[in-house]
Amino acid sequence: DDPTWGNVIEISHGQKTVSRYCGAKAASDLAVGQTVKVGDKIATVCEIPCESGDAAHLHLEIRVNGKLVDPVSFIGREVKNASE
Repeated sequence: DDPTWGNVIEISHGQKTVSRYCGAKAASDLAVGQTVKVGDKIATVCEIPCESGDAAHLHLEIRVNGKLVDPVSFIGREVKNASE
C-alpha cells in the first residue's frame, strides 16, 4: 500500500525488468513471491490517491534497470484508436 499510488503490485520479469500495477486491488489468492503467468488474474482496478480526480483506472509502469520506460513501446505495439 502506497500513500501516493494506492495498492501497488510489482512483478519481476527477470533481466532487471519490473512491472508496477498501481491502483490495483490484489486478487484474493495472490501471494507475495508467487509465480504468475500470462492470463492469470492478479487484481481488480481501484482508486489511485494521486489521481483521485480520475475514475478508477490502472496506472502501469515498466522499469528496466530501475529506469522508467514507455510501457507501449516496451510491450511492442501501439494502439492508434480504441476500435483497433
